[in-house]
Amino acid sequence: MFKSLIGVVKDVAETVAAPVEITADLTRAITKPIAEAAKEVASEVKEVTKETEPLSRG
Repeated sequence: MFKSLIGVVKDVAETVAAPVEITADLTRAITKPIAEAAKEVASEVKEVTKETEPLSRG
């Protein structure tokens, strides 16, 4: 009887965890390319600002 009860509890836990895992995976799949694009844009901005810095007076 306890084996059956443990099996039911395990099945319920897996059923509850599945949507959370799916949501986390989808969120990661969406946010990763956005984060990479943001890094690339930041890098480009740094590069452009280096090229357009006025010559230091001295």
